[in-house]
Amino acid sequence: MDIAALANSPTGGVIAIGFTTVRDSAGRDVIRSVPGCGAGSINVEQYVEVVRSKIVPSIEGLDMRLVEWNGRHLLAIHIPSQPHYVQPFIVRGGVVKSDKVSGAAFTIPRRIGSSRWNLSAEAVHSLLVAARLALANSRDVYADLDADARTDASTSPARARPLTPEQT
Repeated sequence: MDIAALANSPTGGVIAIGFTTVRDSAGRDVIRSVPGCGAGSINVEQYVEVVRSKIVPSIEGLDMRLVEWNGRHLLAIHIPSQPHYVQPFIVRGGVVKSDKVSGAAFTIPRRIGSSRWNLSAEAVHSLLVAARLALANSRDVYADLDADARTDASTSPARARPLTPEQT
């Protein structure tokens, strides 16, 4: 969820696993210590597979790196800023009852500062209605352009005929 939320944010972000953090007075996470994770306890391929199978569309430029430090492992996940036109990033499956996950459910997580929240059903509906209206309006514009072109061609014979080499 956090990876999709950062992909939905204007700036992207970094998730660091193996660090202990505290919140400062401004509400930001500050690294307090680096205990790391036991060797072999982080499976990067498994993280990649979960992200690939759960987040739609694919996140361009997603980078996961396992780092060894003092015999312990750290995982850094860089989520670059994504083009606005491919957002929102959707997480497949959602908890619907008693920790059961439904493949038909989905979540659209958002991130503002250090807070993560999910788009409500009303917000998702508003996005769908807005997209439908935008598509309908674009069809109307193209229909008007097509009608204007047909009218111009029928009322102006010069426009309806191809130009001769002398006219070019």
